[in-house]
Amino acid sequence: MNFNEKDCIILGCGYVGKHFLSIHPSCLFTQRTKEGNSNKGLKFDLANKETWENLKNCKFVLWTFSLTDPILNFDLINEFYNYFCKDKKVIILSSTSAFQFNTENIQIDESFPLQTEDQRYYKEEYLRKMGAVILHLSGIIGPNRYPKKWYLEKRVKNGSNILNYIHVIDIIYFIEKLFSLFIPSERFILSSGDTKTHFEIASKLGLENSFDNYDLSKGSKILKNKKIIKYLQEENYKFLKYPEDCEVIL
Repeated sequence: MNFNEKDCIILGCGYVGKHFLSIHPSCLFTQRTKEGNSNKGLKFDLANKETWENLKNCKFVLWTFSLTDPILNFDLINEFYNYFCKDKKVIILSSTSAFQFNTENIQIDESFPLQTEDQRYYKEEYLRKMGAVILHLSGIIGPNRYPKKWYLEKRVKNGSNILNYIHVIDIIYFIEKLFSLFIPSERFILSSGDTKTHFEIASKLGLENSFDNYDLSKGSKILKNKKIIKYLQEENYKFLKYPEDCEVIL
């Protein structure tokens, strides 16, 4: 079944959700506090069961908010999944921080163990087993989220760390394809595959003096995107590279 934006709802509407909606304006979307200016903006708070009935029936569910709040316990998310998500194509956006590793700059793929002591990822794994697809996004870049701003504001401390990133436009493209070629309970890493250090990127921007130090810090890794590329048969897809292909003027 091909993706149809008129039959899709975005649960939560943060950075990725808003950009997805801008490309697919017929999608429904949710807000936690108020209806908003659009009749498509549905009041929804997972922790408030009274708002569940505001959701409209659809075939595609893009779940964009994390399950970090302790109030979102297993009983609640199980009840909600069975109430609304069962028999739908559900993609849950996650983070690549979900994976455990001990060696710096090791290549990470979907076979790596999860940080199951973190309740967010434990809950996501629970939902994956119920049929959702988990999409682990590397560092999201795009309008108002380009690394140039990070460097100017001295927000990156270790210049030798690798930046694994994915442009929001590429995220939207791959979400569409995953919906169209949906197989329940899959897990994918989505990254551009362009592994440069922060120093290498900053040097291209003329900002090589932006870091407190140039040592490698704990947590640097290399993310592999081979599984999703093979699954979607996108071997010739050209990911947007930063800064080569992206607007970096602030």
